[in-house]
Amino acid sequence: MRTIIKRCTDSTTSTALFWSGIQRRQSFGTKLMKEIVSLTEHWEADDIELSVSEFKAAAIRFYERLGFVSKSRQMELPLRSGGRS
Repeated sequence: MRTIIKRCTDSTTSTALFWSGIQRRQSFGTKLMKEIVSLTEHWEADDIELSVSEFKAAAIRFYERLGFVSKSRQMELPLRSGGRS
């Protein structure tokens, strides 16, 4: 697993987690997210927001099992060649 943690200027913390295929399905993510929830509750945060690509169906199901709900959708229209699929 590779983790990137960055303190943002508006009193928020941004964290990026990248899991290898070998580490999946071993409850690491669940344990880690429960710790993150506990920590943010201790900080008296109002919520936890995360971004996940729509094509990552397994990740979406994982977060939904933990109680996350979809709040918004980001959309784009690529205008340059090579940007369209």
